[in-house]
Amino acid sequence: MTSMPNLRWEVTNALVAEGFRRGRRVHRKPIDEEWSLLVDTGVIGKESDIAPAAGLRSEQVERLLRELCALPSGGDPSGTVGANVGYIVDGEYRSWLRLPGGSLVTVEEVVGTIHAALDRLARYANLNRLDAAWAELPDTRLDPSTPYRRVIVRFLLDDRPGVDRELAAAQDAYCFRDDEICADFQAFRSRLLARL
Repeated sequence: MTSMPNLRWEVTNALVAEGFRRGRRVHRKPIDEEWSLLVDTGVIGKESDIAPAAGLRSEQVERLLRELCALPSGGDPSGTVGANVGYIVDGEYRSWLRLPGGSLVTVEEVVGTIHAALDRLARYANLNRLDAAWAELPDTRLDPSTPYRRVIVRFLLDDRPGVDRELAAAQDAYCFRDDEICADFQAFRSRLLARL
């Protein structure tokens, strides 16, 4: 019995050939010193299905997120804004799986969809445009760290009313019960306010 080619590996190889640097599951391609495009293919291994996520990363936002949330460094990079490629392209979740006797799934099809998502995200590679990304691509708001990032963007833009507005929204998101998540938010808030 012959095995089906591993689609994740094939997509990974195509991305690396285009200049993406491969991590454990996230592939990164810098736009400039501040911004990078990301593709999360899932852990590269025996799994052959793929439901890639595309992301846009601001080094400034993510560095400050790590500091204010007291997060450890290391691991795959995270996107400042991102979602499943289908959500970004047309609002429909996308995944691919090669099945014996099933329809042919090509690497070009998957990578083409990834590029369409990355091209759309690249338009938001400016701190002043990130709010538009979250508004125009609503599924990007599903990341549980988005409320933190929204506060940080307003802080970096020196928008104190915006910081206050986003802090209130983040408190609503994280503190609907008195638990560890709320305590983490309160610590984030204290660290941020000490910088204002």
